[in-house]
Amino acid sequence: MKFTFLIVLILVMAFGSGAQSPYEIVARKEIPTLGFGAVTLSYAMLLHKNHPRLTQQQVSAIDTTLLAIFDLPTIHYNNKSADRISTIMLALSFGSFGVPVLDANMRSDFGTYFLLNTETLLNGIGVYGTFKNTVNRPRPYLCSPQDTACIQYSRGATSSFPSGHVTVTACNTFYTAKIINDNSDNLALKIGAWSTATVYPAVVGYLRVKSGKHYPTDVIAGYFIGAATGILIANIHQRFERN
Repeated sequence: MKFTFLIVLILVMAFGSGAQSPYEIVARKEIPTLGFGAVTLSYAMLLHKNHPRLTQQQVSAIDTTLLAIFDLPTIHYNNKSADRISTIMLALSFGSFGVPVLDANMRSDFGTYFLLNTETLLNGIGVYGTFKNTVNRPRPYLCSPQDTACIQYSRGATSSFPSGHVTVTACNTFYTAKIINDNSDNLALKIGAWSTATVYPAVVGYLRVKSGKHYPTDVIAGYFIGAATGILIANIHQRFERN
């Protein structure tokens, strides 16, 4: 793990950042951002690996009366189409890696933007993964008689909070809006970018709820983790002129 981190850091410094870029790639910023992401992701993976599967008694003992009133209806949702569409939308959000190619200034500094997007996801996934495997909240479908035992007793059955689909999608969309905002003087483009960043992961969240995979509170938490990470990583790397 240490060797991998060292290689990544060397590649980061080799990329550098162009003079026109509003962001800078320097060790004092890469070490904490890459380090935090690597530690949280590794910890989340370790927790998941050692996480026990549910037993039939544990599933039967789930108390739905403890759910918030706006979470409760979710136990009756089981829309397979919503599940598939949300996954497709998640995959499409990775188009954020290609956005810099569309702009001449960003294209010349593609390595910097590729790195920032990667760091955004590394930290976002690390945070939500740690929460998932610490909170261990049962998914809504565990309360549904329509589900099959093979899914009910899997490790992922208690990975409801927060929503990974929403977290990753928000990471990508808010990061994209942030770099467009920092590189463009076109007000209409900025408004469009921020509007898309706001609405797109919200739609994914709605679909995750309708599919019965997450409660509304799961997707709200994932939304804020992803949005905050997408903006924060770019902000940390922002180049500020010194007087």
